[in-house]
Amino acid sequence: MNNKINDFLGILRDNNYEQKYYSSIDEIDILPFTKEDNPEDNSEDIIGDNPVDNPEDIQDYFDAKASDSLTYYELNGYSDFNDLKDYLNENLYEFKIEFIADGYAKDKSLKNELIQQVSLIKKELSELKETVKFRKDFALIALIRTKTNFCDEVISFINNQENRIKPRRQKDSDNPNRLKQKEVVLLFYYLRDLGLISKGMQNNEYAQYISDLTGYEAEKIRQDLSYINNELQSNEGGHFQESDYEGIKRRLVQKLIKTLSADYKEKFKKDL
Repeated sequence: MNNKINDFLGILRDNNYEQKYYSSIDEIDILPFTKEDNPEDNSEDIIGDNPVDNPEDIQDYFDAKASDSLTYYELNGYSDFNDLKDYLNENLYEFKIEFIADGYAKDKSLKNELIQQVSLIKKELSELKETVKFRKDFALIALIRTKTNFCDEVISFINNQENRIKPRRQKDSDNPNRLKQKEVVLLFYYLRDLGLISKGMQNNEYAQYISDLTGYEAEKIRQDLSYINNELQSNEGGHFQESDYEGIKRRLVQKLIKTLSADYKEKFKKDL
């Protein structure tokens, strides 16, 4: 397996938390949990002043804020579960890119091995959670729960890759209106270049998604995406011909405008 996959598994597996100490009580950010603690506050104000990304994280948020001693704990270098979540998300993204780009979705034995490893890590996290309960440090428990959730996300991702159905590679003769491979690449290149879809994906990941949608081979799509970048930057042609641009205009752009205009006229009784 490649480095990014091993790196992320190593992060999930590294659960040696560190005990730290605040230098003074002023460093601790404590929020009241009832009106008796602070009559001027209420739960709505607490959530509003300390937003969380996902409603499911609210329990983690309050658990984390319940720690009220000079002792605190770090897991993977983080004491706040939101910061840990951001860190794990960044590394999970790299994990997914390599998993897709290197074709691991087709390797059943490797997928089973990964699922077994992550399941074992999840079991170890569950045992760790039980052993730290006596500390009554809810922030630490929130950190452990965050990593457990990521284990579930990794397993779900791998299983979803296994269940993805590759579209049948159609012959151009099956449907003369179907975009050819280079025309497909041009379409998706300009969709991304114009910002109509996310620009955040690398070419290898983007090519895999295009392949899943169209049935064309992912590696050839990735190469074509690179060719477009190189040709436009150097202002030199070669790989993409005039006929490729004319084909996408004829098979897609003109027909799209014609169909859209007809549907618009029928629906709104006027020309687009």
